[in-house]
Amino acid sequence: MEPPPYIFAEPDVPSVLEAQQRKLRSEVGELAASSLSTSQFAATEQRLLTRFSIETFEIDWANETVAKEEVMEERPSDLGRGRTFKRQEIVLRITAPFTGDRNLIQFSPVSFVNNAPRAYVREMSLEFVYQRAQQELAKLRPDHDENVRMIKNSVTQINDLLAKFHEQLPVQLRQLLEARRDQLNVVDTQLADLGFNIRRHEGPAPVSFPVTRKQIIQPLPPVAKAGTPAYRVLEQRHYDEILAFLTNMSLGVERSPSTFGETGEEALRDWFLVALNGTFRGDATGETFNREGKTDIAIRVDGNVIFIAECKFWGGEKVLLATIDQLLGYLTWRDSKAGILIFSRNADFTAVLKQIRDVVAKHPNFVRHLPYSTETGFRFLVRNKTDKEREHVVTLLAFHIPKV
Repeated sequence: MEPPPYIFAEPDVPSVLEAQQRKLRSEVGELAASSLSTSQFAATEQRLLTRFSIETFEIDWANETVAKEEVMEERPSDLGRGRTFKRQEIVLRITAPFTGDRNLIQFSPVSFVNNAPRAYVREMSLEFVYQRAQQELAKLRPDHDENVRMIKNSVTQINDLLAKFHEQLPVQLRQLLEARRDQLNVVDTQLADLGFNIRRHEGPAPVSFPVTRKQIIQPLPPVAKAGTPAYRVLEQRHYDEILAFLTNMSLGVERSPSTFGETGEEALRDWFLVALNGTFRGDATGETFNREGKTDIAIRVDGNVIFIAECKFWGGEKVLLATIDQLLGYLTWRDSKAGILIFSRNADFTAVLKQIRDVVAKHPNFVRHLPYSTETGFRFLVRNKTDKEREHVVTLLAFHIPKV
Protein backbone atom coordinates (compact mmCIF):
# COMPACT_ATOMS: atom_id res chain seq x y z
CA MET A 1 0.00 0.00 0.00
CA GLU A 2 1.29 3.43 -0.95
CA PRO A 3 1.63 5.75 2.08
CA PRO A 4 -0.72 8.77 2.30
CA PRO A 5 0.60 12.05 0.86
CA TYR A 6 2.47 14.59 2.94
CA ILE A 7 0.48 17.49 4.42
CA PHE A 8 1.67 20.83 5.85
CA ALA A 9 4.77 20.30 3.71
CA GLU A 10 4.77 22.82 0.83
CA PRO A 11 6.39 26.22 1.34
CA ASP A 12 4.99 28.28 2.90
CA VAL A 13 2.24 30.19 4.71
CA PRO A 14 4.16 33.52 5.00
CA SER A 15 4.60 33.48 1.21
CA VAL A 16 0.88 32.77 0.76
CA LEU A 17 0.00 35.72 2.97
CA GLU A 18 2.39 37.99 1.06
CA ALA A 19 0.71 36.91 -2.19
CA GLN A 20 -2.64 37.64 -0.57
CA GLN A 21 -1.56 41.17 0.22
CA ARG A 22 -0.30 41.70 -3.34
CA LYS A 23 -3.66 40.58 -4.73
CA LEU A 24 -5.45 42.92 -2.34
CA ARG A 25 -3.34 45.87 -3.50
CA SER A 26 -3.94 44.91 -7.13
CA GLU A 27 -7.71 44.60 -6.72
CA VAL A 28 -8.03 47.87 -4.80
CA GLY A 29 -5.97 49.54 -7.52
CA GLU A 30 -8.61 48.51 -10.09
CA LEU A 31 -11.65 49.74 -8.13
CA ALA A 32 -13.97 52.14 -9.90
CA ALA A 33 -14.99 55.44 -8.36
CA SER A 34 -18.53 54.13 -7.83
CA SER A 35 -17.21 51.51 -5.40
CA LEU A 36 -15.59 54.23 -3.28
CA SER A 37 -18.46 56.69 -3.25
CA THR A 38 -19.90 57.80 0.07
CA SER A 39 -22.78 55.35 -0.22
CA GLN A 40 -20.64 52.37 -1.26
CA PHE A 41 -17.34 52.82 0.62
CA ALA A 42 -18.34 50.82 3.72
CA ALA A 43 -19.88 47.99 1.65
CA THR A 44 -16.77 47.78 -0.54
CA GLU A 45 -14.55 47.70 2.54
CA GLN A 46 -16.59 44.90 4.15
CA ARG A 47 -16.73 42.89 0.94
CA LEU A 48 -12.96 43.00 0.47
CA LEU A 49 -12.36 42.28 4.14
CA THR A 50 -14.48 39.13 3.81
CA ARG A 51 -12.90 38.12 0.52
CA PHE A 52 -9.29 38.42 1.65
CA SER A 53 -9.72 36.91 5.10
CA ILE A 54 -8.60 33.30 5.50
CA GLU A 55 -10.49 31.02 7.85
CA THR A 56 -8.32 29.45 10.55
CA PHE A 57 -7.95 25.70 10.59
CA GLU A 58 -9.01 23.55 13.57
CA ILE A 59 -9.05 19.76 13.99
CA ASP A 60 -11.57 18.09 16.28
CA TRP A 61 -9.33 15.39 17.77
CA ALA A 62 -11.96 14.52 20.39
CA ASN A 63 -14.20 13.09 17.64
CA GLU A 64 -11.72 10.79 15.93
CA THR A 65 -13.25 7.64 14.47
CA VAL A 66 -11.42 4.39 13.76
CA ALA A 67 -12.16 1.72 11.15
CA LYS A 68 -10.29 -1.60 10.79
CA GLU A 69 -10.00 -4.08 7.93
CA GLU A 70 -7.87 -7.17 7.21
CA VAL A 71 -5.99 -7.59 3.93
CA MET A 72 -3.67 -10.18 2.39
CA GLU A 73 -0.42 -8.50 1.37
CA GLU A 74 2.40 -9.94 -0.74
CA ARG A 75 5.81 -9.22 0.79
CA PRO A 76 9.39 -9.99 -0.32
CA SER A 77 10.83 -13.08 1.30
CA ASP A 78 14.01 -13.12 3.36
CA LEU A 79 15.15 -15.98 1.12
CA GLY A 80 15.84 -13.50 -1.68
CA ARG A 81 15.95 -14.37 -5.41
CA GLY A 82 12.70 -12.44 -5.97
CA ARG A 83 10.74 -14.76 -3.74
CA THR A 84 7.64 -13.44 -1.98
CA PHE A 85 5.16 -14.61 0.56
CA LYS A 86 1.65 -13.56 1.57
CA ARG A 87 0.65 -12.53 5.05
CA GLN A 88 -2.43 -11.14 6.69
CA GLU A 89 -2.13 -7.49 7.71
CA ILE A 90 -4.32 -4.97 9.52
CA VAL A 91 -5.29 -1.65 7.89
CA LEU A 92 -6.36 0.99 10.38
CA ARG A 93 -8.12 4.17 9.15
CA ILE A 94 -8.36 7.00 11.67
CA THR A 95 -10.55 9.95 10.67
CA ALA A 96 -10.44 13.35 12.39
CA PRO A 97 -13.00 16.05 11.36
CA PHE A 98 -11.85 19.62 10.85
CA THR A 99 -13.21 23.10 10.22
CA GLY A 100 -11.64 25.97 8.33
CA ASP A 101 -9.92 26.53 5.01
CA ARG A 102 -8.92 23.06 3.79
CA ASN A 103 -6.35 24.56 1.40
CA LEU A 104 -4.16 25.52 4.36
CA ILE A 105 -3.46 21.83 4.89
CA GLN A 106 -0.90 21.74 2.09
CA PHE A 107 1.24 24.63 3.35
CA SER A 108 3.97 24.60 5.97
CA PRO A 109 4.21 27.45 8.50
CA VAL A 110 7.96 27.63 7.81
CA SER A 111 10.02 27.79 4.61
CA PHE A 112 11.98 24.58 5.25
CA VAL A 113 10.46 21.30 6.42
CA ASN A 114 12.58 18.46 7.83
CA ASN A 115 9.71 16.10 8.42
CA ALA A 116 5.99 16.29 7.67
CA PRO A 117 2.92 14.27 8.65
CA ARG A 118 1.01 12.09 6.21
CA ALA A 119 -2.77 11.93 5.74
CA TYR A 120 -5.47 11.97 3.08
CA VAL A 121 -7.47 15.21 2.88
CA ARG A 122 -11.16 14.34 2.61
CA GLU A 123 -14.04 16.80 2.32
CA MET A 124 -14.14 17.88 5.97
CA SER A 125 -11.76 15.44 7.63
CA LEU A 126 -8.22 14.05 7.67
CA GLU A 127 -7.81 10.33 7.18
CA PHE A 128 -4.73 8.58 8.55
CA VAL A 129 -4.03 5.11 7.16
CA TYR A 130 -1.67 2.61 8.78
CA GLN A 131 -0.96 -0.95 7.67
CA ARG A 132 0.88 -3.44 9.83
CA ALA A 133 1.20 -7.13 10.43
CA GLN A 134 -0.64 -8.23 13.55
CA GLN A 135 2.60 -8.70 15.50
CA GLU A 136 3.61 -5.11 14.64
CA LEU A 137 0.38 -3.40 15.77
CA ALA A 138 2.13 -1.93 18.81
CA LYS A 139 3.97 0.44 16.44
CA LEU A 140 0.73 2.06 15.29
CA ARG A 141 0.17 4.13 18.41
CA PRO A 142 3.54 5.95 18.41
CA ASP A 143 3.31 6.50 14.63
CA HIS A 144 -0.11 8.14 14.94
CA ASP A 145 0.91 10.14 18.01
CA GLU A 146 3.87 11.55 16.07
CA ASN A 147 1.58 12.52 13.16
CA VAL A 148 -0.80 14.25 15.57
CA ARG A 149 2.06 16.06 17.32
CA MET A 150 3.43 17.45 14.04
CA ILE A 151 -0.04 18.50 12.85
CA LYS A 152 -0.91 20.25 16.11
CA ASN A 153 2.37 22.13 15.95
CA SER A 154 1.76 23.20 12.33
CA VAL A 155 -1.84 24.26 13.00
CA THR A 156 -0.80 26.37 16.00
CA GLN A 157 1.92 28.14 14.03
CA ILE A 158 -0.33 28.74 11.00
CA ASN A 159 -3.16 30.12 13.10
CA ASP A 160 -0.71 32.44 14.88
CA LEU A 161 0.39 33.78 11.49
CA LEU A 162 -3.23 34.20 10.41
CA ALA A 163 -4.08 36.05 13.63
CA LYS A 164 -1.35 38.61 12.90
CA PHE A 165 -2.48 38.85 9.28
CA HIS A 166 -6.11 39.48 10.26
CA GLU A 167 -5.04 42.03 12.87
CA GLN A 168 -3.27 44.07 10.18
CA LEU A 169 -5.76 43.48 7.34
CA PRO A 170 -8.45 46.08 8.30
CA VAL A 171 -5.85 48.81 8.78
CA GLN A 172 -4.05 47.97 5.55
CA LEU A 173 -7.32 47.75 3.61
CA ARG A 174 -8.59 51.12 4.88
CA GLN A 175 -5.28 52.77 3.88
CA LEU A 176 -5.42 51.23 0.40
CA LEU A 177 -9.05 52.23 -0.16
CA GLU A 178 -8.47 55.81 0.96
CA ALA A 179 -5.36 56.05 -1.21
CA ARG A 180 -7.28 54.75 -4.23
CA ARG A 181 -10.14 57.20 -3.59
CA ASP A 182 -7.66 60.08 -3.31
CA GLN A 183 -5.99 58.96 -6.53
CA LEU A 184 -9.32 58.98 -8.38
CA ASN A 185 -10.20 62.39 -6.94
CA VAL A 186 -6.89 63.83 -8.17
CA VAL A 187 -7.57 62.52 -11.68
CA ASP A 188 -11.10 63.98 -11.63
CA THR A 189 -9.73 67.32 -10.45
CA GLN A 190 -7.16 67.35 -13.22
CA LEU A 191 -9.82 66.57 -15.83
CA ALA A 192 -12.16 69.18 -14.38
CA ASP A 193 -9.38 71.76 -14.68
CA LEU A 194 -9.22 70.87 -18.35
CA GLY A 195 -12.92 71.63 -18.75
CA PHE A 196 -14.35 68.09 -18.58
CA ASN A 197 -17.53 67.58 -16.56
CA ILE A 198 -17.07 64.33 -14.60
CA ARG A 199 -20.25 62.50 -13.59
CA ARG A 200 -20.05 59.63 -11.12
CA HIS A 201 -22.35 56.67 -10.81
CA GLU A 202 -23.40 56.34 -7.17
CA GLY A 203 -25.13 52.97 -7.50
CA PRO A 204 -23.80 49.68 -6.18
CA ALA A 205 -20.64 48.35 -7.77
CA PRO A 206 -20.72 44.82 -9.22
CA VAL A 207 -18.98 42.08 -7.25
CA SER A 208 -17.18 39.33 -9.11
CA PHE A 209 -18.12 35.74 -8.30
CA PRO A 210 -15.66 34.48 -5.69
CA VAL A 211 -15.15 31.04 -7.19
CA THR A 212 -13.97 32.40 -10.53
CA ARG A 213 -11.77 35.24 -9.26
CA LYS A 214 -10.97 34.44 -5.64
CA GLN A 215 -8.11 31.98 -6.05
CA ILE A 216 -6.26 33.25 -2.98
CA ILE A 217 -4.76 29.84 -2.21
CA GLN A 218 -4.44 27.30 -4.98
CA PRO A 219 -6.87 24.45 -4.22
CA LEU A 220 -5.73 20.93 -3.56
CA PRO A 221 -6.58 18.50 -6.35
CA PRO A 222 -9.74 16.55 -5.52
CA VAL A 223 -9.38 12.99 -4.33
CA ALA A 224 -10.04 10.77 -7.34
CA LYS A 225 -9.15 7.33 -8.62
CA ALA A 226 -6.15 7.07 -10.90
CA GLY A 227 -6.99 8.00 -14.45
CA THR A 228 -10.20 9.89 -13.64
CA PRO A 229 -10.47 13.60 -14.52
CA ALA A 230 -10.42 16.31 -11.87
CA TYR A 231 -13.69 18.07 -11.04
CA ARG A 232 -14.77 21.35 -9.51
CA VAL A 233 -14.94 21.56 -5.72
CA LEU A 234 -16.39 24.61 -3.97
CA GLU A 235 -13.79 25.83 -1.48
CA GLN A 236 -14.90 26.19 2.12
CA ARG A 237 -14.59 29.94 2.51
CA HIS A 238 -16.16 30.56 -0.90
CA TYR A 239 -19.06 28.41 0.31
CA ASP A 240 -19.22 30.53 3.47
CA GLU A 241 -19.13 33.73 1.40
CA ILE A 242 -22.15 32.61 -0.63
CA LEU A 243 -23.98 31.78 2.60
CA ALA A 244 -23.04 35.16 4.08
CA PHE A 245 -24.45 36.85 0.98
CA LEU A 246 -27.70 34.87 1.26
CA THR A 247 -27.84 35.71 4.97
CA ASN A 248 -27.52 39.45 4.29
CA MET A 249 -30.27 39.23 1.69
CA SER A 250 -32.52 37.32 4.06
CA LEU A 251 -31.98 39.91 6.78
CA GLY A 252 -33.32 42.45 4.31
CA VAL A 253 -36.39 40.25 3.88
CA GLU A 254 -36.84 40.09 7.67
CA ARG A 255 -36.79 43.89 7.89
CA SER A 256 -39.34 44.40 5.12
CA PRO A 257 -42.56 42.67 6.25
CA SER A 258 -44.72 44.98 4.17
CA THR A 259 -42.89 43.85 1.04
CA PHE A 260 -42.34 40.17 1.77
CA GLY A 261 -44.97 39.37 4.38
CA GLU A 262 -47.20 37.58 1.87
CA THR A 263 -44.52 36.52 -0.64
CA GLY A 264 -44.49 32.81 -1.60
CA GLU A 265 -41.56 30.42 -1.99
CA GLU A 266 -41.17 30.83 -5.74
CA ALA A 267 -41.22 34.63 -5.58
CA LEU A 268 -38.63 34.61 -2.78
CA ARG A 269 -36.44 32.25 -4.80
CA ASP A 270 -36.67 34.51 -7.86
CA TRP A 271 -35.72 37.50 -5.72
CA PHE A 272 -32.61 35.67 -4.55
CA LEU A 273 -31.74 34.66 -8.11
CA VAL A 274 -31.97 38.22 -9.41
CA ALA A 275 -29.63 39.41 -6.64
CA LEU A 276 -27.21 36.50 -7.18
CA ASN A 277 -26.97 37.17 -10.89
CA GLY A 278 -26.56 40.89 -10.29
CA THR A 279 -23.83 40.41 -7.70
CA PHE A 280 -21.77 37.37 -8.69
CA ARG A 281 -20.15 36.40 -11.95
CA GLY A 282 -21.52 33.02 -12.83
CA ASP A 283 -24.93 31.63 -13.68
CA ALA A 284 -27.56 31.32 -10.97
CA THR A 285 -30.69 29.73 -12.37
CA GLY A 286 -34.03 28.66 -10.97
CA GLU A 287 -35.59 25.29 -11.76
CA THR A 288 -32.23 23.88 -12.85
CA PHE A 289 -32.26 20.11 -13.32
CA ASN A 290 -29.54 18.35 -11.36
CA ARG A 291 -29.86 14.60 -11.02
CA GLU A 292 -33.34 13.65 -9.70
CA GLY A 293 -35.31 16.84 -9.68
CA LYS A 294 -35.55 20.60 -9.83
CA THR A 295 -33.54 22.51 -7.27
CA ASP A 296 -34.54 26.00 -6.13
CA ILE A 297 -31.12 27.69 -6.51
CA ALA A 298 -28.13 26.34 -8.42
CA ILE A 299 -24.90 28.26 -9.06
CA ARG A 300 -22.91 27.12 -12.08
CA VAL A 301 -19.24 27.65 -12.93
CA ASP A 302 -17.91 26.45 -16.29
CA GLY A 303 -21.18 24.61 -16.82
CA ASN A 304 -20.86 22.61 -13.59
CA VAL A 305 -23.25 22.97 -10.65
CA ILE A 306 -21.14 23.81 -7.60
CA PHE A 307 -23.77 25.01 -5.14
CA ILE A 308 -27.37 23.95 -4.51
CA ALA A 309 -29.89 25.49 -2.09
CA GLU A 310 -33.52 24.79 -1.28
CA CYS A 311 -35.94 27.47 -0.04
CA LYS A 312 -38.80 26.35 2.23
CA PHE A 313 -41.28 27.84 4.64
CA TRP A 314 -41.19 26.27 8.11
CA GLY A 315 -43.80 23.54 8.39
CA GLY A 316 -42.54 21.56 11.35
CA GLU A 317 -40.56 18.34 11.63
CA LYS A 318 -42.18 16.51 8.72
CA VAL A 319 -41.52 19.31 6.21
CA LEU A 320 -37.89 19.78 7.29
CA LEU A 321 -37.09 16.06 7.03
CA ALA A 322 -38.77 15.97 3.61
CA THR A 323 -36.69 18.98 2.52
CA ILE A 324 -33.46 17.19 3.47
CA ASP A 325 -34.72 14.16 1.50
CA GLN A 326 -35.45 16.40 -1.46
CA LEU A 327 -32.00 18.00 -1.30
CA LEU A 328 -30.30 14.60 -1.16
CA GLY A 329 -32.23 13.64 -4.26
CA TYR A 330 -30.63 16.52 -6.15
CA LEU A 331 -27.04 16.01 -4.93
CA THR A 332 -24.77 14.01 -7.20
CA TRP A 333 -21.74 12.18 -5.86
CA ARG A 334 -19.50 15.12 -6.78
CA ASP A 335 -21.63 17.79 -5.07
CA SER A 336 -19.93 18.45 -1.75
CA LYS A 337 -21.81 21.39 -0.22
CA ALA A 338 -25.40 22.59 -0.20
CA GLY A 339 -27.78 24.90 1.64
CA ILE A 340 -31.34 25.05 2.99
CA LEU A 341 -33.07 28.38 3.56
CA ILE A 342 -35.96 28.13 6.02
CA PHE A 343 -38.39 31.05 6.28
CA SER A 344 -40.73 31.16 9.26
CA ARG A 345 -43.82 33.27 9.79
CA ASN A 346 -44.32 31.82 13.28
CA ALA A 347 -44.60 34.50 15.95
CA ASP A 348 -42.46 32.39 18.31
CA PHE A 349 -39.37 32.14 16.10
CA THR A 350 -37.20 31.10 19.06
CA ALA A 351 -39.28 27.94 19.46
CA VAL A 352 -38.65 27.11 15.78
CA LEU A 353 -34.89 27.51 16.23
CA LYS A 354 -34.90 25.21 19.26
CA GLN A 355 -36.46 22.42 17.19
CA ILE A 356 -34.22 22.50 14.12
CA ARG A 357 -31.08 20.88 15.54
CA ASP A 358 -32.96 17.91 17.02
CA VAL A 359 -35.14 17.43 13.93
CA VAL A 360 -32.12 17.36 11.60
CA ALA A 361 -30.50 14.67 13.76
CA LYS A 362 -33.54 12.41 13.20
CA HIS A 363 -32.90 12.12 9.47
CA PRO A 364 -31.62 8.61 8.57
CA ASN A 365 -28.74 10.07 6.50
CA PHE A 366 -27.61 12.44 9.27
CA VAL A 367 -23.96 11.93 10.32
CA ARG A 368 -23.15 14.69 12.81
CA HIS A 369 -23.50 18.41 13.50
CA LEU A 370 -20.60 20.69 12.55
CA PRO A 371 -19.51 23.93 14.26
CA TYR A 372 -21.18 27.01 12.77
CA SER A 373 -21.09 30.35 14.55
CA THR A 374 -24.37 32.10 13.68
CA GLU A 375 -27.42 32.57 15.85
CA THR A 376 -29.86 31.14 13.31
CA GLY A 377 -27.59 28.87 11.26
CA PHE A 378 -26.96 25.12 11.53
CA ARG A 379 -24.33 23.05 9.72
CA PHE A 380 -24.24 19.27 9.51
CA LEU A 381 -22.96 16.30 7.50
CA VAL A 382 -25.29 13.93 5.66
CA ARG A 383 -24.54 10.72 3.78
CA ASN A 384 -25.08 10.48 0.05
CA LYS A 385 -28.38 8.90 -0.92
CA THR A 386 -26.81 5.93 -2.71
CA ASP A 387 -23.15 5.87 -1.56
CA LYS A 388 -22.96 5.67 2.23
CA GLU A 389 -19.23 6.42 2.21
CA ARG A 390 -19.78 9.81 0.53
CA GLU A 391 -20.75 12.75 2.73
CA HIS A 392 -22.12 16.22 1.97
CA VAL A 393 -21.95 19.43 4.02
CA VAL A 394 -25.33 21.13 4.41
CA THR A 395 -25.84 24.53 6.02
CA LEU A 396 -29.37 25.47 7.10
CA LEU A 397 -30.14 29.17 7.50
CA ALA A 398 -33.37 30.12 9.28
CA PHE A 399 -35.04 33.53 8.97
CA HIS A 400 -38.13 35.15 10.43
CA ILE A 401 -40.57 36.91 8.09
CA PRO A 402 -43.20 38.72 10.18
CA LYS A 403 -46.70 38.70 8.79
CA VAL A 404 -48.07 41.99 7.55
